[in-house]
Amino acid sequence: MPSFAPVELTMAQNKQAVEDRAYIFPQDIGKYGTLLVFREYRFQERRDLIDRQPVPTISGSILLPLPRNMLDNTGVQLNGTQLGITGEVIAKTLSQGGTSLEAMGNAAASLFPSGTQVANGIRDLIVSGGEGLSQDISTQLNFLGRRLLSNVGDPSAFNIGTGSIVNPKQALTFDGLQLKVHNLSWSLAPRTPGESEVLRQIIRTIKRNMLPAFQNLNAGGTSVIPRAFLKFPSMVDVFYLGFEEGHMYRFKTSMIASCEINYTPQGISILKGGKPAAIELNLALQETDIHVSADYGGEGDTTLNGTVVDAQSTGGAQ
Repeated sequence: MPSFAPVELTMAQNKQAVEDRAYIFPQDIGKYGTLLVFREYRFQERRDLIDRQPVPTISGSILLPLPRNMLDNTGVQLNGTQLGITGEVIAKTLSQGGTSLEAMGNAAASLFPSGTQVANGIRDLIVSGGEGLSQDISTQLNFLGRRLLSNVGDPSAFNIGTGSIVNPKQALTFDGLQLKVHNLSWSLAPRTPGESEVLRQIIRTIKRNMLPAFQNLNAGGTSVIPRAFLKFPSMVDVFYLGFEEGHMYRFKTSMIASCEINYTPQGISILKGGKPAAIELNLALQETDIHVSADYGGEGDTTLNGTVVDAQSTGGAQ
C-alpha cells in the first residue's frame, strides 16, 4: 500500500526516542494490540508519502489493547441534482469528447424540440458564426415559454394546464471525499501501582501530542512577540498489531480531534493512594489524507485530456 506512511522505517530510525517514550498498558498485553506513534507535524503531498520527506521526529508511542470498536467507515459525497434539458445536453456532449463551445451550442438549441429548424439554426449560429436564426418559431413558442418560465419563475400554471412538466433530468453527482474519522474506545483498569503510573503517563502523552504549543516571534535573538503563534499538534500513526496483512483495515496518518476520559466508568472506585481503579478512554482521530482506489489495488493517477477547455472556446492561439 504505497500511500500509507511507512512508520515502521521512521520508528527504526528513531529507535532510542521510541524506547525512551514508549508506554505499554497492560504490561502483559500479548501479541494483539493498538500501537499509536506520535510524530511532529509535517504537511505531505500524496506523492511524497514514501521516502521523499525527511524522517520526522517521534515524540512518543503507546501500546494499548485492541479497542472495543473496530469499525472501518468509508464514504464519498454524492448529491442528487437536476441537470435539466440544457445541463443534460452539455454533460452528454462533453462525455463524448466534444468541446465546450459545441456543448454550449447544443445546449442552447435544446431549448427547442430536437431536430427542428430553430434548434439547428441556434446551433449553427453559435458553433459556426451563422448570420441569423430561422424566423419560423411559431410552433416552438409553447415549449420555449415553459422552458424559460422554469428558469425564472413558477411554471405551475403551464404544468397544471397541460398536465405535464418539463423533465428535470435528475442525475447523481460525485462531489468529493471526506477525511476518515475513527472513534476508538478502551476500558483500562490498572492492577498495580506501576500500571497506575503508566496509565497516568499515557494520558499525559496523548494530551501533550494532541494540543498545540506556543511559538514566540523572535528578531535578532530577542523575543518580539511572545506566544505569537500556535504550533500544530503532533500527528499520530495507528497500527493494529497481530493481524495477518490485508485482513484488517489500516489507518492513514491522523491527528487526534478529541480525547474523552471517564474516571468513574463503573461509579466511584478508588485504589489505595487515591488513584482511579479504572478509566474509560475515548479517542476521535481524523486522517490527514483521503483514501483513493489505488490504495486498494485500483488504477493509479490518470490524465484528463483537454476536452472542456480548448483554444477555440477560450479564444487562444491555434
